[in-house]
Amino acid sequence: MSENPGNPQNSPEYPPTERWELKVSEKPWDSAPFENEPPISAISPDELLRIKRIVPPKLLLETGVDSLEHLVQRDKNAIPAQKDREGYAPFAWRYWASGCLDYLKVISACQRHQLKPHRIFDFGCATGRVLRHFVAANAAAIADEKIELWGSDLNYRHIRWLESYLPEIKAVFNPAIPSLPIEDNFFDLVTAFSVFTHLDTFESTWLCELRRVLRPGGMAYLTIHNEATWEDLRTESSGESGALSRHYQSLVAADTDINTKLAGDLPAERMVFWFNRQGPYGSQVFHATPYIQRVWGRFFEILEILPRHHFHQAVVVMRKPT
Repeated sequence: MSENPGNPQNSPEYPPTERWELKVSEKPWDSAPFENEPPISAISPDELLRIKRIVPPKLLLETGVDSLEHLVQRDKNAIPAQKDREGYAPFAWRYWASGCLDYLKVISACQRHQLKPHRIFDFGCATGRVLRHFVAANAAAIADEKIELWGSDLNYRHIRWLESYLPEIKAVFNPAIPSLPIEDNFFDLVTAFSVFTHLDTFESTWLCELRRVLRPGGMAYLTIHNEATWEDLRTESSGESGALSRHYQSLVAADTDINTKLAGDLPAERMVFWFNRQGPYGSQVFHATPYIQRVWGRFFEILEILPRHHFHQAVVVMRKPT
């Protein structure tokens, strides 16, 4: 049964602007119908060729995948409409390819660090852009309860989509206040894509919460904006590239002097730019490598920091000490 408590927006006793839920979550009363796109297994040959240009054959080989066509045909699940894809891609094939690429990179990291995850958690999972690939690849193991897939998000609409179309995922609606209804030392692997890039407050608290639910020896795979992202944005500010337009425009909205700042190095070890002061999702956050090593390293063993490993974001791979 869905967690949706109804639609109190129509109640004069609780006008939406005064509801506390809006300050710590997104779309907490969503009930609008979904408009999905067909499964990726129904794509055209031309779209398959475009996916092949995004997913490197070398990565497929490294992770033991026999063919990209096999991955495409195994995914029979609906694709969420563009408005439910967190801005990741205007086309369904590109959305699927971006999730496939991140999925394969996570598997590659697990192989490098000798981890065979059975309980996997994607923090800020949206509509399962990455988790859907774990579902398609592990259908039999999920059915036998040998693999568990969990995801959480502060956007209730995303959780409702997962409940409706990817029931293999245990979906949890979480607030912006650090709290997960999950027991200690539970997961082997925790991922978070484009989450800590927007956590203006409670960063260390969320790190501790992820550490709590991760088992000793378990691995965290988290993305950040780092010095390399800052350098890429400098190119954007000079008009030489359009690849980062959405992020660059949000920085312009946050700081009218951003081009002057971009002309130099990242000004501080941790920088927060607020482009929206309403609700829990309105900032761009940058982390310098020394900050990650010094501050995040208090909670985890830093295994590697991989610049531009998730589009223009860096990936921080960490292990919970045993």
